[in-house]
Amino acid sequence: MLGGKKSREILFDNVEVFFKEDAIPEKVIPRFVSGSNPFLSSAFLNWLLKFQPLEGKSGVSVAYLKGIPVSALMFSQVEVPLSEFIPEPGPVASESRLGKWLGKKMNARAAATRARITIFGNALHAGSWGWQVSLEKAESAELLSAHIRETAEKIDAQKPSSHFYIVKDFVGTDDYYSEVFERDKYRKLPTEPKMILEVDPTWENISGYEMVLKKKYRKRFRDIRKRGVSLEVFELGEEDLKIMETEIHALFEAVQNASSFNLVHIKKGYFRELKKIMKEEFSVFGYRMNHKLVGFRSGFYTPAGLETHFIGLDYSFNREFELYQNMLYDYLEEGIRKKVKQVDFGRTASEIKSNLGAIPLPVLNYVRATDTIGNKLLKPFVKAFKPEAFTLRNPFSE
Repeated sequence: MLGGKKSREILFDNVEVFFKEDAIPEKVIPRFVSGSNPFLSSAFLNWLLKFQPLEGKSGVSVAYLKGIPVSALMFSQVEVPLSEFIPEPGPVASESRLGKWLGKKMNARAAATRARITIFGNALHAGSWGWQVSLEKAESAELLSAHIRETAEKIDAQKPSSHFYIVKDFVGTDDYYSEVFERDKYRKLPTEPKMILEVDPTWENISGYEMVLKKKYRKRFRDIRKRGVSLEVFELGEEDLKIMETEIHALFEAVQNASSFNLVHIKKGYFRELKKIMKEEFSVFGYRMNHKLVGFRSGFYTPAGLETHFIGLDYSFNREFELYQNMLYDYLEEGIRKKVKQVDFGRTASEIKSNLGAIPLPVLNYVRATDTIGNKLLKPFVKAFKPEAFTLRNPFSE
């Protein structure tokens, strides 16, 4: 059960939790969500419950005040090795033979032990797309906190219970949420920032963007595009995604395996199923070389603009053809073509993305353990878990 000081302001009539195979009636989704968050539509949430895209379980919770839905919340429960929470060089840092032996044994035990984590928010997407509340900002933190607390109790009552809770993602700085979640015994967990590029409405195409770059960055742009000129780029429809399902999943796994820390692993068929439900709000483009699929990129159209999503790479082609960096420019070109206000390049590779003109927006998560031992493990993990420092570039001429 979640600890901390109970909220005095929020007393829900009911908190309804939907699990796998449950169906969410249209009327349950709060009216304030309509049109503002494509991931909290009844169509998407019912898809989430039915398909269960993660290797774990996903669900939805709705809270009511005076019989009216006032808060919608997604959650996922995943398992990772406990060793993910132990920073190098391990729990026992000693140069002695005995210390090294104990450290090795403890690390092996931690690697074999699974930590069950409940993620509140959208585990599949960066940004505040996994929850939405109807109250004013000053009260929304209390409402969200109370909603999470009651949802956690219902989830853990089903067994097995959670070892850790993570609440994600809070974009920008917001003292309202910090005060409430720290009161509830959560620790702040900074992550790498979201990299956002505002699209100038005067850019009619990618050439318009190119012309406002400094000489150094214009040369860089042209060199990267020249390296990727032999790549065949094509949009993938639902049937294409079905035919290429195995290749796409392998490319996605290659990128995931290259990452040092991953909480989520998606099921095979994820992109096909997502295209089926999101239709024109979701795009996937393949990259082919000599009839071989060597990469893909995906993205969402949201009210804020174009949001980049998962990619896949064959790393043996990446350096020679600048595959990844060409994908980034292709995202930008797609955003310009679609006349969006901004391209959200997501997290990771911040310095590379700043070379395009993207600027960082801080992202904060909150994490807590459900018992004393977990909190002891969590403290050094949070301390060691720091976003990678990078040099912010400005490619634009004055």
